[in-house]
Amino acid sequence: MTTKPNRDEQPWLATASGQKLRPGSVNPEQVEIEDIAHGLAHAFRFGGQSPKGYTVAQHSVEVSRQVPEKDALWGLLHDAAEAYLCDVPRPIKRHMHLCITIGTNTGERFALVPFEVVEEDTLHAVITRFDLLWPMPKSVAWADDRELARERRDLFDERQPEWPDLTAAPNPRPILTCWDPAEAERLFMERFRELGEGLGARD
Repeated sequence: MTTKPNRDEQPWLATASGQKLRPGSVNPEQVEIEDIAHGLAHAFRFGGQSPKGYTVAQHSVEVSRQVPEKDALWGLLHDAAEAYLCDVPRPIKRHMHLCITIGTNTGERFALVPFEVVEEDTLHAVITRFDLLWPMPKSVAWADDRELARERRDLFDERQPEWPDLTAAPNPRPILTCWDPAEAERLFMERFRELGEGLGARD
């Protein structure tokens, strides 16, 4: 018989600001933009396998610059869950599960939950924190795929296999110049302030 772990044994993450976040049950009031900026600036796209290190923070800034102004903060935060859960390449993510505690009418129980569900729940907490509307705007999803095509073009070489996720039109934007983590964190925060210091964020 498996002994049920106590609450302190559930999966959790300590953030740079000292928060203790639990995947699948993140309290929006625990979400800090500085934690997001720091986490994304130290998370590399593609599992760190691109020849050039390219941070999720830079990707987020680039996406935010390609959408209508009303969607720009959503664009900046569209991958914010990865500040807490790390960046997992799409083909792997679809097959991953996490064992977490979920509440039911009869109490709590453990369940294997698809990683993408936990990621979406975490992102929902971020979006709630900054008073944005759910779901993700179509313009952000489009820009995200467009940037993926650009990243495939600029960060990899001819040895790469076919990427079936590249459904976006060819990206005519300039060749990417990768930022180091410190610069990525600074420019992410700069973009956040440019968009109104998180206008609409909860006090």
